[in-house]
Amino acid sequence: MSVSSIIFRAYWVFTGASFLSSLSLASVNGYSIAVDSTWFNGSRSTRQDDNDFRGQSEPRQVKLHFACCPRTHVITAALVLDRDSDDGNQLPELLDTSARNRAIHEVLADKGYSEVENLEKIASIGALAFISFPERKPPKDGKPSRPNPSAIWRAALLCYNSHREYFLKFYHQRSNAETVVSMLIDNNLGCVPGKRTPPTLRSKNVTAMKNEVYCMVICHNIWCTINSIYEHGNEVNLLSQHLAEAE
Repeated sequence: MSVSSIIFRAYWVFTGASFLSSLSLASVNGYSIAVDSTWFNGSRSTRQDDNDFRGQSEPRQVKLHFACCPRTHVITAALVLDRDSDDGNQLPELLDTSARNRAIHEVLADKGYSEVENLEKIASIGALAFISFPERKPPKDGKPSRPNPSAIWRAALLCYNSHREYFLKFYHQRSNAETVVSMLIDNNLGCVPGKRTPPTLRSKNVTAMKNEVYCMVICHNIWCTINSIYEHGNEVNLLSQHLAEAE
């Protein structure tokens, strides 16, 4: 078996397991999802070619793109890509994975995901987008800016400008995504007292670093499932039931 086929198999094993580990709370977290991303540092520095390109030696990094439930903090979809992967381009795949076994009513994200394609994708699954808009600077020539041709984009901008209090009521729930990042670091890597920088991954190469982050997501979802049972009294569906239905 070639190295590329092994990497491909490992990718599908970990991505599939991270999705299946969230199905136990599918009936609980079927309302809102928050989308965000974060970096994880590796234990090795970048190669000499990258140092010449960036101008300095930096730690190897991978980027986790994820969607989570603001209530239970379970991660409903996860993608671990290279350090320079764009945030907005990953939203459609995160939505497709999250919407397999749960109904999504609201999607919460920051202005990095404010794109016409993302807003239309959210509307296509029957959900409302609570995504902040970046400030638009007036053109230098003094002419009025050209309006966006997308009706969905104009409706979202109208809600953002005209009903700001209603918008912020949902949008502020997005801070739970940052809580998920802290939980991933504290529960899996452990923070060093008195050290500001987060601890590094234990893997050396980029492929192993990605698989390690996927394992962190699976462990995090198991922790959230147990916590939801004993802390919040939620009734969860056993994973075996979903696997039996899939078969």
